[in-house]
Amino acid sequence: VSDHLKAPGHDLPRERLWQVRAKRVVLASGAIERHMVFANNDRPGIMLAGAARTFLNHYGVAVGRNVGVYTANDSAYAAAIDLKKAGVNVAAIVD
Repeated sequence: VSDHLKAPGHDLPRERLWQVRAKRVVLASGAIERHMVFANNDRPGIMLAGAARTFLNHYGVAVGRNVGVYTANDSAYAAAIDLKKAGVNVAAIVD
């Protein structure tokens, strides 16, 4: 497969189509947000990004003036954007 190459060789195929037939297919389209594991992760002020976003969007409450967002999924980026739009200083996003 050579579509991504800047100067592909003439003997390389541009694309390849694989047809896979399976007896069963598992579609896992979502994930459950979970706390990251570290010491004292149950202290006040440490919460899931989804919870911070819910506080902001449903109740109009910012979770702080300066926040750090640690993420293992894409939903934390939406929370960081909402927090920033609300005037919260997002000091860092760690992925």
